[in-house]
Amino acid sequence: RRQRQSPRSKFGMMTSGAAADHHQHSVVTIAGGWQGLDIVHQGEDVEDQENVITDDAEISESKKNDKGFVDRLAERYPRTFHVILQVILPLFFIILICFICGYVLAHLEAYTEMQENDSALAAVVSRREKVARIAEAAKEAPSVCLDLYEGPLTNRTQLEEHMKECGRNLLDFVLRILEEVAKESEFDVSERITFNWIFCGDDRSRDAQMSVVNETWTLDMEELSKSYLSLGLNKTEAQTRAFEEASGHDSCRVNAAAGALFWLTIATTIGYGNTAPVTNGGRALVYTLGFASILVFTALIGKAGNVCIIIADDFFQRCWVLKRLSKGVVACLFWFTALCLWLLVIAGVAISYMNQRTGGSRSVTLNDAFWFSYISVSTVGLGDFHVDPTLFLPRDMFYVPLCFLVGFVLLANFLLKLSDILIKYLPCDRLEENLRQSPRDSHIPNAIENADDTRKASQVVKYSNASSLDPVARCVSNRDERSTMDY
Repeated sequence: RRQRQSPRSKFGMMTSGAAADHHQHSVVTIAGGWQGLDIVHQGEDVEDQENVITDDAEISESKKNDKGFVDRLAERYPRTFHVILQVILPLFFIILICFICGYVLAHLEAYTEMQENDSALAAVVSRREKVARIAEAAKEAPSVCLDLYEGPLTNRTQLEEHMKECGRNLLDFVLRILEEVAKESEFDVSERITFNWIFCGDDRSRDAQMSVVNETWTLDMEELSKSYLSLGLNKTEAQTRAFEEASGHDSCRVNAAAGALFWLTIATTIGYGNTAPVTNGGRALVYTLGFASILVFTALIGKAGNVCIIIADDFFQRCWVLKRLSKGVVACLFWFTALCLWLLVIAGVAISYMNQRTGGSRSVTLNDAFWFSYISVSTVGLGDFHVDPTLFLPRDMFYVPLCFLVGFVLLANFLLKLSDILIKYLPCDRLEENLRQSPRDSHIPNAIENADDTRKASQVVKYSNASSLDPVARCVSNRDERSTMDY
């Protein structure tokens, strides 16, 4: 209530001059109750309140100005900001890690792979040379057959028939056996020729790269053989040395895309098993940086899944029609359905990828493609289906990991909703309660129940804790207790 009242002093009266001055310059507010009246000068209080409001506005404005550009951007566009910062940028960071570490690993493994391929080619050509030599020896079979002839040499007709029959049988038999052996050997050895860390020529297909490597190796072997013959070595020694030193990988380069693909399978723990490092340096790299990549990927994919599920639940909560999708069994079914649909998307991408890379020569059925997407997203990686490193290009690293990472996020969200359901409906865990009621601490609750007040209960607890200590610690505990009680 407001009213004008003649100013009074503390003891009831005020001078007339002071009263007049007070009436001219101040308005008083009387606020009272059972405790009496408190006289507050309203004019001065209003000015103080205006000053306080002005100061608060200046402080809030200064705090707003103190915020950085990133903080203001996060407040204004929270969804876009967190999706870009915690989903998209981590994806490119993972791709960058895969390219760097994959290139280093491919560089370490490339030389060993080239040596193994050259050895396999030397074995193939050596077997072919042996087959040719045996075929030449088989042509001399008539002389052997003549030695085996037991009839009279004067009977020309009988001798010719024997020679033809013997030579035909011996030649056919030898050629048939040698051809079978040569085919089996070449098939077994050609499987040892791999292109997991290198690529040769412009065509990425395995057959084209095999042709390029075979041609280059044959030319190099012939040149080395001629050079050794010119040095005075015999034919056998020159050929043996040429086989050992010939190389068919002069036009080959390190396949950085294949290395990045392999490192992606390491970081995501898919591990198809189609290739593995064999050098000490490559394995050491996988031991150290590979394990670190697994940790980084786990943290980033967990954060990305958390951001996505928070944004999705917020959207569902804002839309009353979709509100049921944010929790419970309905939410679990929703994320499971989204995961299955995304597996179909990955299967479609795999079918299109194979048709584009192989020109339809290696078709993939929908059943096989869906199986591949399942073993990839679940990180089982059985190895029966995998991404062929010889067909993998650098640009593929910008959408193949995206397909897998979206699948990982959907799987994580489904498992999170499923765990919420299990925690809600399964019996609660009584481990903590059982531990509190263990026999070791059973005397403490009884003592606390018999105590008269909180102080006695605390003393019982202190005594129980101190009794298990050594004498010095017990003395220190008693001293602290006495000082606390004195205080």
